[in-house]
Parts: sequence; C-alpha cells; structure tokens
Amino acid sequence: MAGEIRKPLVIGKSMKPRCFKNMNIASLPVTWKSNKKAWMTAEIMEQWSQYFNADMRSQFRNILLFLDNATCHPYIELSNVKIQMLPPKTTSVSQPMDQGVIYTFKSYYRKCMLQSLVCKIDSSTSVHQLAPVITVLDAVNWISLSCKSLKNECVQNCFRKAGFLIDGSDVNPNENALTEIQDIFAALDFDQEQFLHIDDQLETQQTHDSAISMVENESEKDEDNDENQYEEPENMVKDYKTSICYLEELQKFSHTLSNSELLDLISRAKECVERDALQNKKQKSITDY
Repeated sequence: MAGEIRKPLVIGKSMKPRCFKNMNIASLPVTWKSNKKAWMTAEIMEQWSQYFNADMRSQFRNILLFLDNATCHPYIELSNVKIQMLPPKTTSVSQPMDQGVIYTFKSYYRKCMLQSLVCKIDSSTSVHQLAPVITVLDAVNWISLSCKSLKNECVQNCFRKAGFLIDGSDVNPNENALTEIQDIFAALDFDQEQFLHIDDQLETQQTHDSAISMVENESEKDEDNDENQYEEPENMVKDYKTSICYLEELQKFSHTLSNSELLDLISRAKECVERDALQNKKQKSITDY
C-alpha cells in the first residue's frame, strides 16, 4: 500500500466565491464543488467516483474503494473501482481516516490558519476586523498544503490500526503535527485538543431529510451563498513584470532575515514565474508585437 494522497475535493456554498474573481477554478489546487449547504451529496460523490474511476482506468489500475454507509455514498458499478461498504456503525474503528488521518490533517490546517491570523493581529483593531481576512481561497490553499504535508506513512499506519494491514509493523498513526504550533497555542492560551476538535459535530453530508430540503431551495440564486460577503481588495499583481518585482523584494527581505529556507523557496518561485513568462512570450506570434 502506497498511502497516496489524492487531490482534495472541497465543497463550498457558492459556485464562484468573490475571492475566486479572475481565477480559473480548474486551476485551483483542489476540486471545487458547491451547493446550498456546502455538504457532500450523492450527486457530487457519484461525479467524483466517475472521475476517480476514469483516472484509475487511464493508469491501468484496479482498486478497492472502502466507504462508510453515509446517505451521500451511493453504490455504483465502475470498471476499475470496486466499492466496498464498511459494516454499519463501525466507522470509529474500521474507517482508516478516523484512525488519525483526519486528526493529522486538521493539525496542519489549524497551524496554517493560526499562523496567518497571528501575523495579521497587529494590523487589526478588533476581532470583527480580523475575522473576515480569512477567505475561501485561504482555506483552499491551506487544505492543499495540509494534504501535501501528510506523509504516506501516516495513511499506511491508519490502515494498519483499522486492521487492513497486518504486517507486524508498529502502529503509530498520528504524526507529531502539533509540535510546530505548540508555542502558538501556549502564547494564545488555547487548548490544543479542543481547538482541533471544535468542528467535529458540524454537519457535512446529505441525509434523506436534507436532500428534500435542498431540492426545494434549488431555485435560489447562487450569489446569495457567497461565503465572503465583503468586497475583495483589488489584485495588486496583474502581470509577470509586477510579480517578478515583488519576488525580488521578497528575496532581499529573506536575505535580511538570514533565512536560507525562505530564500530558497522565494528564489524557486521567482525562477518558476520567469520560466512561465518566457514560455508565454514564446507562444505569442510575431504579429502580437
């Protein structure tokens, strides 16, 4: 078992939130879907399953997909993906994601969120001013980064803990993802566990009753469901030249910090933008000038 992490599926309330303005949704680091409640539905799950199956077929792979018995998880016949439902009422012990993957993911995500908020505290005069600075785009980027931070070994160990793998290896599913933010928690006097589990009871999936309600309200305008009800600031970077200038300034700043890791990251980002700019120029014909 490789313990692969796939591109995350994120469900919001708006088809295109304001913070996605001028962006190609297909280029997001997540697969974006939306509905009135921001819930997983049978329709979205079936779409994702078909996409997943097509991906497996293109790789000449046949896999077994374990799902719990949630209403939003329909059983469908696929060519390269066989769906196997877990026994009812056993999710807490038989679902590998519940054995540490979700906890570890939340640890990384909360770390990203806290770091961002703490860095913006000085520029805010109140909690009300600070709260709206988190956008759906921020959440999308943090989700992607958190998924990439998950180690394959974490997924493998969670499958072991759920009894899927019996190979004599030690079972230690939880990565020490909280280590990096313990100082932040201490400074803010937060309870780590309470903070990580604050949304455990949040409804995230469609039920039989909710499906009827969602159909009845389907005619409502999508704009009413925008998660960000405040005006987004104008994008300051609109071309390659400006972005390269900003990255050069960040390079200089990282030198003043003597932070080699930050300098390397920014330098690679600058090189990537320059390469993309050059490629963009090559694609233009001589008549464009």
